[in-house]
Amino acid sequence: GIGNIHGIYPANWAGLNFDRLDEINKAVNGKPLVLHGGSGIPYEQVHKAVTLGVSKVNINTELQLVFAAATRKYIEEGKDHEGKGYDPRKLLKPGCEAVVAKAEELIKAYGSDGKAE
Repeated sequence: GIGNIHGIYPANWAGLNFDRLDEINKAVNGKPLVLHGGSGIPYEQVHKAVTLGVSKVNINTELQLVFAAATRKYIEEGKDHEGKGYDPRKLLKPGCEAVVAKAEELIKAYGSDGKAE
């Protein structure tokens, strides 16, 4: 491990251990690495991890949080009571849109925009 965890990071989190990541990258001879528990890690740290061999970043918690917030807002605004706002396609749409927007933001922040093959 290099200091990353699953879920929400505590306030006293010390950050990623880049020396350890560099050691691991050298030990696996440049094979792609995955950063599990990437949600909430400052963008500059994720970007640095990518430069040290990380090719995949898992950000599930961060996406779940924006999905829940957007869905909660839809319900709290009473939109589920307007017309057929209770339809799951309408009820879940704000959450899905929030996930897409957050994913686009993270792709750009991590320096991966336009790199899909």
